[in-house]
Amino acid sequence: MLNRPRLERRINIEHYAASQANLIVASSNDEVLDQYGLYSAQLTEKCAVNPPGCELELFSAPAVSERVAEVGAEISRFLSHPGRPALLALAAPRAAVSHRLREAHSAEVER
Repeated sequence: MLNRPRLERRINIEHYAASQANLIVASSNDEVLDQYGLYSAQLTEKCAVNPPGCELELFSAPAVSERVAEVGAEISRFLSHPGRPALLALAAPRAAVSHRLREAHSAEVER
């Protein structure tokens, strides 16, 4: 049985994290549409597809701001390989996310 409050909190946190991201890297167009597309169309505009086995040299990191450097310095002491780029991976049971997002969308439409 799903713990609704925890699941809803997790979905909200994932949506917030994704909305604050400059770029979301997905492994396929289906992932972009079927997963991130459920959150909002704005998130799909931030997505870039990096299929398995592609050349990572095609992608480059944005310029590092002073604040990002401060945060990076703060958390790097906890990382085994602090020189590697950060990666945020989000995953949730597909049916639960789909159901919660449909509920949220229905509530917005009714307003």
